[in-house]
Amino acid sequence: MGSKNLKAIVIKGRRNPIEFVPEVLRDKIRELRREFTEYLKKEVAPG
Repeated sequence: MGSKNLKAIVIKGRRNPIEFVPEVLRDKIRELRREFTEYLKKEVAPG
């Protein structure tokens, strides 16, 4: 399934995208999101 199709399912179902990820990976994904957000704040759009 393509990413556009998956995104459409998430939007139509009004569910959080993290619900589609296996539970064992959710904490790691949250951690990576936090790290990436911090990187963006510091390096890409400091302000």
